Amino acid sequence: MTTATLEKSPVAKTDTQNSPVPESNRTASPIVVPRHRFQRNDEGLLFTALLPGVPAENLDIQVENNYLRLKATAKAPEFEGYRKVHGEFTQSDYQAAFKIPSGIDASNIKAHLERGVLSLTLPKLEEAKPIRIQVN
Repeated sequence: MTTATLEKSPVAKTDTQNSPVPESNRTASPIVVPRHRFQRNDEGLLFTALLPGVPAENLDIQVENNYLRLKATAKAPEFEGYRKVHGEFTQSDYQAAFKIPSGIDASNIKAHLERGVLSLTLPKLEEAKPIRIQVN
């Protein structure tokens, strides 16, 4: 039985734009491991992750050496004609790496991002799919 496991769990750092610390002395954006899950069936895996505020152009997904690597950046919305007077939403950087089982067809992975939910379909290679044997 093969399972997907989290390789590294970056620790989130607390930081706000309203900090009394001068901006030049603040730490970088917090790094967050997105809330996620893997599901499995005979055809492969379905990976979903919550990435609120992340547009597709700020998303980097790579598969290499049986690792799925995810990097994304969410930015606080800005509205024309308004200036910020208070806020708790800052830029967030999402990062994670997951070991995936061998037998995944990396060239046919499909990605879909809608309303802050990333869905990846990771199909199995044909030779890795189970074969049903009929008994006569």
